[in-house]
Amino acid sequence: MNRVRSVAAMALAGALTGALSAWTPPAQAGAPMATEDADVLAPSECEWETTANRTTLSGVGGFSARTVATKAGCGLVPGTQLGLGLARTTAEGESATGLGLTGKTALIPRRDGGFGLSLAYGFAWAKEPGDSLRYAATTLSLVATQGLGDLTLHANYGIARVRDEDGTRGTWAVGAEYALTPAVSALLETYGSEGNGSAWGAGLRWAASEAWSFGLMASKTLRDPRAKDVLLSAKLAF
Repeated sequence: MNRVRSVAAMALAGALTGALSAWTPPAQAGAPMATEDADVLAPSECEWETTANRTTLSGVGGFSARTVATKAGCGLVPGTQLGLGLARTTAEGESATGLGLTGKTALIPRRDGGFGLSLAYGFAWAKEPGDSLRYAATTLSLVATQGLGDLTLHANYGIARVRDEDGTRGTWAVGAEYALTPAVSALLETYGSEGNGSAWGAGLRWAASEAWSFGLMASKTLRDPRAKDVLLSAKLAF
């Protein structure tokens, strides 16, 4: 049971880092990427996004976990957005649930596809099997985005304080998206945290309309036990 709970908690932590992060317009970064972008929703602009992913660990007897997450976020005042999300991870008949409150504030607003810098922040609570809902983590990160024609680059650097860990640890992510067509973008990223190694991911995002976009991302960690993850996302902007 301890092994099941620890793996479910790890998958849930990944969901809270990605699916419960601040989400942004379909033409910019966001799910299916784990890397955050510097864009901020304008007042009265909102988005609703749902993701589903499967994580498989090597060296743990073919162990896998499934996570479904959903979140809604809106711009509240100029330069600041807030979001509320819920994630549920299931592994070998056991489930863990996560609740996340996230936000993002523009430090250098990004205009006309140029450079932007924002501060992203989040608070997470988790309910593991047999436990009540408890505080799980706090995150704080500087987020930069730079557009270069059809290529858009993103870089994140921050800190995370996780329950049951001493002190804080550094987190980082670097991502790139390239517009193959006006509606389809290729995605590439690497991300990780201090003491936990790094991961690489590649995928696609399809802007089906001004309101709807869909994404696919496959990623793999570079440290044992190696984890492979496949994520699908759907986003509605309104």
